[in-house]
Amino acid sequence: MKKILYIDLLSPKGHKKFNELNIKALSSVFDVTIVARENFIDSRQPDFIIPEPFFKSHNIINYRINELKKINWIIKKVKNFDKFELLLLSSYETISFSLKSRTLTNVVSKVAVFNHNNLDELDTSLIKKFFFKKIEKRVVHSVFESYFKEYLLNDIKINNNIIVLPHLVEEISFSSNFDLDNINIFIPTKNYNTNYINKILNNCPRNIVFTIKSDTFFKQENIKSEPYFEENEYNQIFNSSNLILLPLKIEYNYRVSNIIYECFSFSKPCFTFENKFSKYLNDKYPNVVHIIDKETNIKQIIEEYKQINNLLFAKERELFLKEHSEDSFLTVIKNLIN
Repeated sequence: MKKILYIDLLSPKGHKKFNELNIKALSSVFDVTIVARENFIDSRQPDFIIPEPFFKSHNIINYRINELKKINWIIKKVKNFDKFELLLLSSYETISFSLKSRTLTNVVSKVAVFNHNNLDELDTSLIKKFFFKKIEKRVVHSVFESYFKEYLLNDIKINNNIIVLPHLVEEISFSSNFDLDNINIFIPTKNYNTNYINKILNNCPRNIVFTIKSDTFFKQENIKSEPYFEENEYNQIFNSSNLILLPLKIEYNYRVSNIIYECFSFSKPCFTFENKFSKYLNDKYPNVVHIIDKETNIKQIIEEYKQINNLLFAKERELFLKEHSEDSFLTVIKNLIN
């Protein structure tokens, strides 16, 4: 059985599901050794736990120093490991990894990295763009959608090999809520445009019930707000909603929104602001991902929701889930190793 070394340098809490799905898929075919922070996923502890002090930073300089120390610690460990066919880096900080990328590729011959918000940072930081382009050429960049690859080739102009490795998405048994008399809308993130949400909530009829992840209390009886949802509660609310409203205050251009992907999992239409990512999905899956703007009112959202073609919606969801399945994911990994 071929061996993969799976390293999560940053081990953010928001990547738990992402890592769970990756490791489950990889372990079905490969012998996977994990290096990460303790409790980085629920189903399995890392084979080698990155010491906790490396994750304690007081400022950006200290953070970068810790990242460099962390990579040095990993390199020392990896030198004593058996041979791996692939080192798969689940997350990384651009500058520190760039400085150490050549050393890593000298220890494990084939290295691939997942890019999350790393790509969106390239338009806002010339320093990160400089270091990103200096990442060792033998490192394979993994991106989640094809237009991310085009951006790296045509705009950033890197010479590394780039693969499109789908972000795994669960197919969840869903409840079809087509009750048009009592509509439930879920806003599952605090990262929303406050002015827009206030306008929507202050002008909605009583037969529309909102559940919103928020630190703000809303006095209307048809609005329930909570600062945090346990996973089971979150899934239950998502599953019982008619639609998901995502007027995000941050742009997703060359990174993915996991909440939008969850809309495909739970079979729920998503109404969201336009950015490169949402526009790309709207072009491919127009019955699932709907574009709104700051002038779109609740009446317009409900009218568009009622016009969704359920047959086309199901076909678009099926296509998306196939493209983001374990089979599609493992096919790319096998081709990379071979």
